Amino acid sequence: MNEAGDAYTVVGIAESANSDIEIPATHEGLPVTAIGKDAFNGYLFHKYIEIITIPASVTLIGERAFAYCARLTSITVDKGNPVYHSSGNCLIETEGKVLIAGCKTSEIPSDGSVTTIGEEAFEGCASLTSITIPDSVTEIGMQAFSNCIGLASITIPGSVKTIGESAFEGCTGLTSITVAEGNPVYHSAGNCLIETEAKVLILGCKTSEIPSDGSVTKIGDAAFGRCEGLTNITIPDGVMVIGEAAFWSCSGLTSITIPDGVTTIGDGAFEYCEGLTSITIPDSVTTIGDSVFSNCTGLTSITIPDGVTTIGGGTFAACTGLTSITIPDSITKIGGYAFSGCEGLTSITIPDGVTIIDYSAFGHCTGLTSITIPDGVTTIGDSVFSNCTGLTSITIPDSVTAIGDFAFWYSGLTSITIPNSVTAIGDSAFESCTGLTSITIPDSVIEIGHSAFYGCFGLVSVTIPGSVATIGDRAFSGCTGLTSIIISDGVTEIGMQAFSNCIGLASITIPGSVKTIGEDPFWCCGVLTDIYYGGNETQWAEILSDYNDIPETATIHYNSK
Repeated sequence: MNEAGDAYTVVGIAESANSDIEIPATHEGLPVTAIGKDAFNGYLFHKYIEIITIPASVTLIGERAFAYCARLTSITVDKGNPVYHSSGNCLIETEGKVLIAGCKTSEIPSDGSVTTIGEEAFEGCASLTSITIPDSVTEIGMQAFSNCIGLASITIPGSVKTIGESAFEGCTGLTSITVAEGNPVYHSAGNCLIETEAKVLILGCKTSEIPSDGSVTKIGDAAFGRCEGLTNITIPDGVMVIGEAAFWSCSGLTSITIPDGVTTIGDGAFEYCEGLTSITIPDSVTTIGDSVFSNCTGLTSITIPDGVTTIGGGTFAACTGLTSITIPDSITKIGGYAFSGCEGLTSITIPDGVTIIDYSAFGHCTGLTSITIPDGVTTIGDSVFSNCTGLTSITIPDSVTAIGDFAFWYSGLTSITIPNSVTAIGDSAFESCTGLTSITIPDSVIEIGHSAFYGCFGLVSVTIPGSVATIGDRAFSGCTGLTSIIISDGVTEIGMQAFSNCIGLASITIPGSVKTIGEDPFWCCGVLTDIYYGGNETQWAEILSDYNDIPETATIHYNSK
């Protein structure tokens, strides 16, 4: 029922419903006036609908209401409907002359009643093998034929002046692309659809040959996206831009040559090109977008040219076959997830010009055994070396002021020196570094984050300097090898369960400067015998929370230094 309570909207049907769907004109005495967004979307719910009948009462149909209904063969609208009508098994918005849904048996009427093929009109119509677009059509909407995997050929008439983004994306069976002569906006050449004035190749297929006559200067966004049958392609001289997702998921592509004129490679341009084993990036390239080679699992080596200043987020993420890479001196930033999951990398040299290593840049590089961080880096971002299980040691330069959350989580570190420049150790920064046997926390550090050393059961002793104001919740929880802890004068707060489950902890020194101790700081510390506290008994009672599990074995020594 709608908000006004005077009509109903169809939002879907049960999975067991009949394949012949007739939407009722009324329900429980009220009219049915709308079909909701995704109501019969075959990708989400209803894969088996074959026939749909829409009554005169329905005056609003939501987005993708019949998308991915691959078995749909019949669309009928009651003749009395004031907003929609059907013709040739097409659902048409009458006044706007917009075809809003089609099916595998659709024949677009050529009587002028359709001027626009609407957004997602045939989306996911996998059984559609051919379609004739009449001369009355001037616009093909965004994703109008996306994922029509059975469509083998397409002819664009001379009347079409606008083709929306990804209109034919995922049409993996496409082998022929033709534009009628006289079209003022588009033309075709070598089974490529080209926007003439802008010189943008907006659609290619597995039989495409990009023209080398200068008519293409940009390979557009998603132009060859999911073209799984494409095995090789030559990008001719004159092309300057490779757009976003231009060759996304072209899994059959094994090699590609990028000409010297290209300056920009867009986000995700070769993402999921799993068959790609080698690629040469020319010196003309100055920008490599995010995720450009992400999940190119066959890629073994790559050289980044000197003109590039930034390695974008996820650029080489999950390139599990990558064993070597050359990063030029021009690089100043390594983006988030840039090399995340590159399990084959064993070592990498970061050039001196780099000042930013963003979140998870080398996360899950399990084969990485050595890395040098240059002096210009000021922050080791969140999760930068998380799960680098082969990384046993690393030198942090004096320029670094902060170690981010999860920075070395689950890494193979056995020892590390934190320089005097560092002021903050982030949450879970060294969590589960089980091989870590010693750590020196410098006087510069003012905050130890939550779970910072959680599960570092190789640690035997630790001294927390007086510069630290706060020891976060569970900061040393699960450090089962820890036998003694000295907290220096100046610390004011000990977080909840800060030392819980330190089953080997025998003694701890807590200064009188501590004003707050969170819940259960020594939970499961069964062998704790001595707590040396710098204040008196009254102060001790004041700083404890209502929920504390001080082991019965522990003796508290008041006014202890």
